Amino acid sequence: MGLFNRCRRAVPEPLVEFDTDGRLSVASMASVRRAAEAGHTGAGGILGAALCQAGRYAEGIPWLEGAWAAGDVDAGFNLGTFAKLQGDLNRAEAIWRKVADTAASGSADAMLGLARLALERGDRGEAARWIEPVLGQDDGYPVTALGVAFRDDGDQSTALRLFHAAIGRGDPYAMEYAARIYDARGAAEHAAELRGRAADVRTVEANRQSPVLGL
Repeated sequence: MGLFNRCRRAVPEPLVEFDTDGRLSVASMASVRRAAEAGHTGAGGILGAALCQAGRYAEGIPWLEGAWAAGDVDAGFNLGTFAKLQGDLNRAEAIWRKVADTAASGSADAMLGLARLALERGDRGEAARWIEPVLGQDDGYPVTALGVAFRDDGDQSTALRLFHAAIGRGDPYAMEYAARIYDARGAAEHAAELRGRAADVRTVEANRQSPVLGL
């Protein structure tokens, strides 16, 4: 979810590699810029995000705006994210609403952003509006992340509802987060069961190997 997803265009794909600090490498920045200037929509979004991450908002925002206008949903989400980081919550909310409403299957990133903004201003009703749309996503991560947001706001019941939905999708993080709540409630046996399940899932993931071609 989020930064650096690419959209396919007729323009050659740029090189996308990261330094140890998680930022685009120098070579990748040059490659992405060339692709963006040649009209690659996804590269424009990547370039804009990278420039904004470096604090170069005046350069990065126009690239994000252009990519978002061309249909890059990730660029739209990132545009809202950087608006929030700059303290413009109204702009962030307006952009994320458009992203959430216009994405073909809904943008879980934008929905999470809107729910978090609502919780930050104390509007649990507005935040709850995004529960069902997020539950409609195939991925367990946004469900767990929304549960964390409600947990941090003090609504453990809603958090558990979301964690259990994510647990049903096999998310070990949701299992651990739910276990902490059950521990605090004195349900140590249930908490231990959830932690055991999380450990089992991680063991399976660690042992999973890619098939050997030709066999």
